[in-house]
Amino acid sequence: MKVLTIIVPLVAIIALLFAYGLSSWIGKMGEGTERMKEISGYIREGAMAFLRREYKAMAVVILIIFLILGFGINWTTAVLYVIGALFSVLAGFFGMRVATKGNVRTANAAMESGMNKALKIAFRSGAVMGLCVVGLGLLV
Repeated sequence: MKVLTIIVPLVAIIALLFAYGLSSWIGKMGEGTERMKEISGYIREGAMAFLRREYKAMAVVILIIFLILGFGINWTTAVLYVIGALFSVLAGFFGMRVATKGNVRTANAAMESGMNKALKIAFRSGAVMGLCVVGLGLLV
């Protein structure tokens, strides 16, 4: 059991570092034409507006569940629930940022280099979200 207290946080940090590395690699890929960049900006703006709206609604639900847990079980459980919810929000935020960044780069790679490079970018864009969920989940 003592080994797990060392291995689990280490695996979480490795997952988050790998996600950061993939995100950085994706950011270095070409965005394409000015029109592609413009459309990508609109998509990113819409995605972030969606997340803001979703997170406002989630905040109400999180607050209600926090109070139910606090009064029904104990306040430690309630606080840990909020921490878990916040880390989940972070994973979603990072995933959406990289997904919107990766979309235009995937399209550009398909146009310039073909399917193999496009699939590599698309797969790595999706992997960032998964690695963030795992890494942040293990940390919590």
